[in-house]
Amino acid sequence: MSYGATSSTPAEAHVAPVATDTRQKAEAHPVLRAPRHIADDDRYPPWAKRAGIFMGSMLVGTAAAVAMSTARQPGSVYDQLSSSTRPTIDAGGPAGHTADLPMGIPDVSKGVATDDWRTTASPTGAPSPKTMTTRGPYVPVGHDDVIEESISVSPCLVDDTARVYKYTIASSDPEADAKWAVDLLGVTNANLTYECGVAGKTTAFMNTALMTNETTGEMTKIDGINFDHHFVKNEHTQYGDEGLIKWDQVMKDANTYSYKFDTYNAFMDYSLVYYLPDASKFVRKLLDDELPFLVRSQHSGLDDENWYSFITSTPSGKTVELVTTSFEAELLDHFDVQTFSDKGECGAAHLSVTYPKHWLNYWYNATHGELFSQLNGGYPVALPIRANVAVPPSKNLTEVVDWYKANIPAVGRDFQVDAVGGCEMATTTLGQSSFPNLKFEIRLISNPDAYSSQQASIEDFVSYMERVNDEYTSMNGGWSGWWDRHLGIYFEGCSLDDYMKVFNQSGTTFHPHARNNDGGTNKDGQPTDHVWTGGASGFGMEMLGALDYSYADCYYTFDWCTWDTDPTAMDKAKAAYRVCASDDDGAR
Repeated sequence: MSYGATSSTPAEAHVAPVATDTRQKAEAHPVLRAPRHIADDDRYPPWAKRAGIFMGSMLVGTAAAVAMSTARQPGSVYDQLSSSTRPTIDAGGPAGHTADLPMGIPDVSKGVATDDWRTTASPTGAPSPKTMTTRGPYVPVGHDDVIEESISVSPCLVDDTARVYKYTIASSDPEADAKWAVDLLGVTNANLTYECGVAGKTTAFMNTALMTNETTGEMTKIDGINFDHHFVKNEHTQYGDEGLIKWDQVMKDANTYSYKFDTYNAFMDYSLVYYLPDASKFVRKLLDDELPFLVRSQHSGLDDENWYSFITSTPSGKTVELVTTSFEAELLDHFDVQTFSDKGECGAAHLSVTYPKHWLNYWYNATHGELFSQLNGGYPVALPIRANVAVPPSKNLTEVVDWYKANIPAVGRDFQVDAVGGCEMATTTLGQSSFPNLKFEIRLISNPDAYSSQQASIEDFVSYMERVNDEYTSMNGGWSGWWDRHLGIYFEGCSLDDYMKVFNQSGTTFHPHARNNDGGTNKDGQPTDHVWTGGASGFGMEMLGALDYSYADCYYTFDWCTWDTDPTAMDKAKAAYRVCASDDDGAR
């Protein structure tokens, strides 16, 4: 039996037997157990017993669970959203239920997968991804007048567009985190080691890959989204008096408690979310490698599917979530799977409001997910679909959204807000860099009821990072190690100088760098100038684009081995370490 299988072919035909050692590990896993009466279970803290958040559990793999997966459940998280904010999609959808077929390896000798939903053409009867309307009427959050103020400083910003290309997170153990991501998520490893630090760099769906056609022997080029997931530690930059290791330990301790007591914690709202059409091998690896995790389920009215969230963390404590509707149910025979609790787990924040299942399957194929998985020895390569950013109780969504609206309208202008239970979330989308029609969600989450570590809270963490950023950064200068918690955004129209003028007005610290390379573009034809800023709510922005030298006449090149990333005092005097408006185009 395979969850989510709705084709006419019996699901059992596609399910491999669960290995005995895998089953034994599942039985011994701390969160894989038969249901116990909550009042008699010492693993649950008193407040959880009182709240009853573990009540009403569902044992995955039973006939009742399967029946639930085929029927709409009234009162689902999606149903709680106001009708004006629910996403809509053309009723035709991608070719009926063909998107629900169990995943398989395509016939590479023919150059394309054989099932209709796996072709790269737009699904029959559906609008093209570029024009598809997936959101409801605009429900504003924040104040649009702050956009007008920005436009008065830099008029170009009114129409600028942007794409997302990476997610970076500061890590006290970047190489271990990168290896973990490669092993579990199927991404490609590209670690870089410097004399002053380590960058554990991984990439999901490489920009290009070559595959041999087994029939003709010819090499076929495969294009992927080339989305980077980076883990970074810099020995020379400033993390403040408490340091990176201390805060990573806070997160690890909070996660340890969460895995032991099956309790979601507030730090988990900082996460990168991946998708797999079939997560069987992913789940089996969690069990075989004895990796700790939480699993939750909930029903989505967007596609009438039961969705499962597997929430786990890297060796340094950084949260990664994988969402799916399909996997071999036998793997979870010993799970006591909870639905997301109304108290502190904010289930709505774990559902896409942009794409239903069949469109995620379409995009998984359009970005050649199956082919990259085949190149990965058959282990699935996961598709990144969303970045979550926690908002502490002292702030609110309006305050954080207003920062984006005021400083980066290309990101902030389209945020929409949903309030469910005791939490709120604001979501917007940007196109993926190499596939701009594939929309990546950016979500701000205010979840004040989430379990908070006894050592420190999200409030403490964000306040600390902002204090360090204020101390060590300035307008057009300085650096903080916490700036390495950011999204990488490519700006297509306006110059980076336009944004720096706005930052200067709003009092936002930032640091630009020019790249002194021939032509000023990378192998993908993108400009290679950058601006970094600390952003809002403890999560910043690396801005990729082009400088026009209207904010300053010259910019220094990037040096990761100095505390502030500027060249040394001696090197600043050398032409090779700065790029100026007066330079010939060939030097820029």
